Amino acid sequence: MGINKIGVFIPIKEKSERIKNKNFKIINKKPLHYWMINKLFKINLINSIYIDTDSEKIFNFYKNKKKIFLIKRDQSLIKKGISMNEIINFDLKFIKEEHILQTHVTNPLVTEKTIISAINTYFDKIKQGYDSLFSVTEYKKRFYDFNFKPINHNPKKLIDTQYLKPVFEENSNLYIFSKKSFGENNNRIGKKPFFFKISLIESIDIDNYDEFILVKLLMENFKKYV
Repeated sequence: MGINKIGVFIPIKEKSERIKNKNFKIINKKPLHYWMINKLFKINLINSIYIDTDSEKIFNFYKNKKKIFLIKRDQSLIKKGISMNEIINFDLKFIKEEHILQTHVTNPLVTEKTIISAINTYFDKIKQGYDSLFSVTEYKKRFYDFNFKPINHNPKKLIDTQYLKPVFEENSNLYIFSKKSFGENNNRIGKKPFFFKISLIESIDIDNYDEFILVKLLMENFKKYV
């Protein structure tokens, strides 16, 4: 297995709280979960795709598919308040690759080109001393914290937004790390992560109906996102 081969870890739940049956919503005549996995399947740098799920529908949909390995979610991890780090930690023993990309089916607008770029960037950056990579969305807007205190600007001294210091959102699209880094930090984000910027449109992660409608419209009208 070449150094640049990577395993993908992707969780898919049967139930979702904010949007009922979110992972199974139909877009372009296919369920939501299909689109991201279909993109991953076509990328040569990806050696294996590990799907952690509690859903019989997912097992039936992907069983006997080349390159895809199904992991039945442990009962102790099927409840509210379980973090993704806990799920990854439990499932590491099933993953044969040292380097892992973790993503979600709820961010289907991320393009193959961006995923390939993220993988190649990760392998370049670990040679430079970084231990992980995660995707971010860059904003040059005026932000305030929960106490309405300005974060990246001075309201008494307005400047054009393009000159503001950027603020970065961890957009939950792509995380790349090694088993070694995860073991040392118990976290998919290591001690020295690289911020990998992706576009606002690609970064949309479906958490509510507005985002679902937006993703559906984009995927049904622009071929680059399917």
